[in-house]
Amino acid sequence: MKPTDHTIILHHAADYVRQPWKNGQGETTEIARSPGAAFIWRLSMADITRDGAFSDFTGLDRTFLLLEGAGVRLYLGRAEVAHQVDQTSRVMAFDGGMTVRGELLSGPVKALNIMTRQSRVRHHMEPGTEASRTFLSDKNTTRLLFSLDDGLSVLLSGRTYRLGRHDMLELTCDSPTEMRVMPASETGPQMSPGIPYVMITIIES
Repeated sequence: MKPTDHTIILHHAADYVRQPWKNGQGETTEIARSPGAAFIWRLSMADITRDGAFSDFTGLDRTFLLLEGAGVRLYLGRAEVAHQVDQTSRVMAFDGGMTVRGELLSGPVKALNIMTRQSRVRHHMEPGTEASRTFLSDKNTTRLLFSLDDGLSVLLSGRTYRLGRHDMLELTCDSPTEMRVMPASETGPQMSPGIPYVMITIIES
């Protein structure tokens, strides 16, 4: 495979930038985003410490994944019945332009958020498992591998990358590319039993 067939960027947790929410009611930690002022995708972590409204991101699709804490109830639009995101049901996808209000179940939570530009790309967010797994990425695909372990190993193009807790590997492909992910449970001590990583796949529409 030619070196130009894909691009690999390692993002380290120590370099992430904290910033206020768009609505000023909390803080987020930006992990990475696509180039340009009007991003095509953005990955971030949010610390939610109180009940309140989510920011308006009209024009973006959004997926919310619970990382830490008991969970949160999400009220979407005018719905009176909440969608509960907790340790047994961690993922919730919704339109970023919807009115969303969150109510904490029991104390603060930390969540991972991926947002992508509608009509440009689509995305899928999937919690990893403790077993090794091989991902095959097609052309025009971006993979974001977010580590929840201190010692996640990734085999890619004959090279092994080691990710610390909250590090992220970004892979952009112009041709089919194979990535093997090996959780710390197979290579050493595991920090987050059951969910060693999160894989986000972004595909051009």
